[in-house]
Amino acid sequence: MCAPKWPGRARLARILAHQLFGVTADIREVADRIAALGYVAVAPDFYHRAAPGVELPADDAGRERGVALMNTLTGILLPRLTQAPK
Repeated sequence: MCAPKWPGRARLARILAHQLFGVTADIREVADRIAALGYVAVAPDFYHRAAPGVELPADDAGRERGVALMNTLTGILLPRLTQAPK
């Protein structure tokens, strides 16, 4: 979570959903930029149960592992993927 450095003010929040590759440096950078605008920015790790803190490479192997991790998510109604999206 990133929060602006202005104490005592009411804050609006933005939730960032990460891509297939996890909470990467790119996602954290976007969260920092949003916080710099005065918002609270939250980027939850959806893979926290199966692979906490994982950052996958943006390549074929990363996509394959990301699909496998996405298929471990619980509590949501998503069709299971059998292959990485193109």
